[in-house]
Formats: sequence, structure tokens, C-alpha cells
Amino acid sequence: MSPPPLRVRALLRTATDAEITEALERNPGSARLRTAGYEPAWFELDVEVEDEGATDSQFGVVWAEPGLSREALANDELEQALEATLQGLRDFEGIEVERDEIPDEAIDLRVED
Repeated sequence: MSPPPLRVRALLRTATDAEITEALERNPGSARLRTAGYEPAWFELDVEVEDEGATDSQFGVVWAEPGLSREALANDELEQALEATLQGLRDFEGIEVERDEIPDEAIDLRVED
């Protein structure tokens, strides 16, 4: 049986002041990252399992180590968030899809300023 078709949409953009403030309030330890020169960005991931009507989303402020390009950060966050999302779909929805079963054409990753 082949895995159900997925649509994956991800976005990395500049975090707003309000998003950064909320992230620092929720996780005060992130202030150390900011002090160390890490840059905050906003990352969103939406995964839709077309045949099942199931969707899963993750979003929040992520911290880029100094010198890491936005594209590299977006790719890193995509892979981490996608793996966690696929695990959630397996555990809670019974939908079995592995990362290597998702073709690159099914992934829309945007990086905005």
C-alpha cells in the first residue's frame, strides 16, 4: 500500500517584535541565545494528508545560530518539524508516512524577509 498524498507548506520569515516577546516570555532561557547572537525567525509548517482530511501544523519562533543563512535555517527547521509532524500523524491518526516517501515536489518551502 502506498502512502497517502501529502501537501507540505512551510514558511520562514522575520519574527515580529510581539512574537519574539512572547517566545521570550514562554521560554526565558531563549534570552541566552539572543545574548549569544542568535537571530530569531518565525517558522510555520502545515502538513495536509489529502485522502484522509487530516492536517497538522507547527509554528513558532526559532533561533538561528550566528552566520547560518536563512535558507539553511529554513531547511533545518523543515526537516525537524516535518519529522515530528509525521510522528504525530503515525501516533494519533494512524497515518503511516515516512520522510523519504514525500517527493520534493510535494513540499513548498518559502523564505521571506
